[in-house]
Amino acid sequence: MTGILTPSFHASSIHPEVEDLLNKTVGNYIKQKEHQKMKLITSDCETSLRQENEELCISKQVLKKKIEELLDLQEQYKSRENWKYIPALMKGNYG
Repeated sequence: MTGILTPSFHASSIHPEVEDLLNKTVGNYIKQKEHQKMKLITSDCETSLRQENEELCISKQVLKKKIEELLDLQEQYKSRENWKYIPALMKGNYG
């Protein structure tokens, strides 16, 4: 019988059914520990992704606000440019 148990155990010194049971138990323990590690890693990743998502949402909101401010400034500038021509138009100078 070969399994997880170290080679120092000889088949003659341990009953085969006991060896199988020990191998299954050790295998289950290893799987359980690996699963716990994966849950921890997954949890850390989820936390990190949530934080990054929050930061991106905040950045997106800031960018939207800046774009709105720039569009408002652009409209104000266009309005001022148009006002330059109004006195000339009122006097009858077109050009």
